[in-house]
Amino acid sequence: PGDSGVPLPGGVLSLSDPAVQALLIAAFQAATGSTGGGQGGSFDFNDPAVQQVLQAGLPLFVGYEATDGSGTPEGVERGVRRITLRSTETPNQNPVMQDVLWNDAPLSGPLPLDAEVTFTPVLGEGSEESYSTADGLRTEQVFYSWFATGEGEVGSFRSLEPVDGKPGDPTTTYTTAKTPERITVWVVARDGRGGTDWTTRTVDVGP
Repeated sequence: PGDSGVPLPGGVLSLSDPAVQALLIAAFQAATGSTGGGQGGSFDFNDPAVQQVLQAGLPLFVGYEATDGSGTPEGVERGVRRITLRSTETPNQNPVMQDVLWNDAPLSGPLPLDAEVTFTPVLGEGSEESYSTADGLRTEQVFYSWFATGEGEVGSFRSLEPVDGKPGDPTTTYTTAKTPERITVWVVARDGRGGTDWTTRTVDVGP
């Protein structure tokens, strides 16, 4: 986004793209006050200023446009996603959305008409990683975003895993429609450090 942005062919952000590489070099030069890296040059990776930038990370802002295909202004969303590139001995891994449960079983439907149901996300093993901070070792607190199609209503668009004594409730409620329909439920898991995963379930409401 912006006048200094570069297009992403096919909507793919690739570090092998020369345009993306040039953008990163310029950002690194600005952050370190260095002129290295350009025209085949190199940075001094032992320089404390360079090390500090590598540890903090370089931000990339990726603009996107999403549409539901309706062709209406309400059906289009434009936004910006921040991605941070950093050097670390223990790279952050994405959480893994393993399943979505209803009544303690995988969400498959059919759901009852005109009723409030509870959805529970299930993370894969190791999704909540521990990491070092200036205040000691911490565990990621994964949070969720919920979306659904159809005439029903999501009770809470955000939910949160409890961790390290911090309160949380990962579930959300959904009030189904009064008439039969087929809906799709999306749940997006984020670990607060840039890691993301999501899953969808398409189920029937009513007989």
